Amino acid sequence: MSYSPTENAILICSDVDGGSYELYIVPKDNLGRGDGVLDAKRGLGGSAIFVARNRFAVLDKSNNQVLVKNLKNEIVKKSALPLATDAIFYAATGNLLCRSEDRVVIFDLQQRLVLGDLQTPSVKYVVWSNDLDTVALLSKHAIVIASKNLCTCTLHETIRVKSGAWDVSGNIIHCLDRDGKNRAIAIAPTDLIAYLQQKGFPEVALHFVKDEKTRFNLALESGNIQVAVASAKRLMRKTTGIGWA
Repeated sequence: MSYSPTENAILICSDVDGGSYELYIVPKDNLGRGDGVLDAKRGLGGSAIFVARNRFAVLDKSNNQVLVKNLKNEIVKKSALPLATDAIFYAATGNLLCRSEDRVVIFDLQQRLVLGDLQTPSVKYVVWSNDLDTVALLSKHAIVIASKNLCTCTLHETIRVKSGAWDVSGNIIHCLDRDGKNRAIAIAPTDLIAYLQQKGFPEVALHFVKDEKTRFNLALESGNIQVAVASAKRLMRKTTGIGWA
């Protein structure tokens, strides 16, 4: 499912029989009322996602291209894709993340340029951080964490990866258990740091740490001297009240 909040428009996709989509536009005066049946605009395509406020892209696998459409379901643009693509995902306004069996690319629809390219296990889910600076690419047994330009690190898991979400505000995860019930689980953010260290990625853990002593140690471990020096200065200022030039 893909959603355009400014237009109250929803795309619902299915992989059945080669792929199709339905586009619903919810009138703002009907929000929360739940009455009436909405008319849907329909079409064929392997994937369909919003790429702008009032534009969405549909994957045409047979011609390896995307069709950009307006909310009337009319084609306004066609773009050939830079690799044999079997699925497309959102990658910020005007951009697509295109997936093949063992590779993903970030593709700028307007300029028709590849902004990032990455070899990766077959990706099932794509989860962007709120600021769209970081993305998690989830495969069956791997988590690939990358920047918006697809600079990356990979974490391999023995358990099957089913979904993921970025921690924005702290120590609570909301999820569905196997019985379909909502659960709120408290976690310790330090567990994430220890996990990343254990997997050999102190440079990634550094992005999630605010404690200066921990940042200093992680910076040394990852060879980031600039961050280590900055943390050392703040630690000295905090403990002695004396600045360090």
